[in-house]
Amino acid sequence: MAATRPHPKAQSTTRLEAISDGVFAVALTLLVLDIHVPDADPSKLFGELVKLLPHVLAFALSFLIVNFYWTAHQVLFNSIQRSDRYLLWFNALHLLFVVFLPFSTGLLAEFHHTPLAVDIYGLNIILCSASSIMFWLYAAHSGLITDNLSRDEVRLVVWRLLINPLVCAVALCVAFLNTTAAMLLYLVTPIWYVLTGPDAAAGDRGTWRLRWPLRRSRKPGSG
Repeated sequence: MAATRPHPKAQSTTRLEAISDGVFAVALTLLVLDIHVPDADPSKLFGELVKLLPHVLAFALSFLIVNFYWTAHQVLFNSIQRSDRYLLWFNALHLLFVVFLPFSTGLLAEFHHTPLAVDIYGLNIILCSASSIMFWLYAAHSGLITDNLSRDEVRLVVWRLLINPLVCAVALCVAFLNTTAAMLLYLVTPIWYVLTGPDAAAGDRGTWRLRWPLRRSRKPGSG
């Protein structure tokens, strides 16, 4: 965005990214703590493991979602080159909702047939997405992002980030009709993101466009 001047008190994002990675790692670790080895006789072990299935499925769902947000965070900070104290707090707000996911995951696992529990989980996801959009928009409008991103590309990132909370908002309503269908909707965006989303390691803003990982790319000059 050529019209935006760098923030005069901007700093490096190194420490911000370091603590963010640490928080994401802790959140991923806390998810598994809700799964306990059953205290049962060997003859009843299978039945006890079946009882654990909702907790295992909730863990797998949240593990995918937390990784979805970590990947999105990495991609955003490929373009966010500088930080200031306001960005630090916007990022902290995002991490607040991320570290709340282990609790909402446990609630979902224990009360997966209860619309309220399913909706609390969905609301948690919506807040994660909303806070990531907030720190991205703040960075873009405060001159903290790389200069070679156009306004259209900034808006494209916002639209991609909006897909998840919009799908989850639909799931909040669906939960009152069918909690299983609502939980399946929570999977839609992370799976779509994996299939078409950016490669965080590449740092290529062009990967925000839809790209199927199994599609063979043409070689230059091949027509």
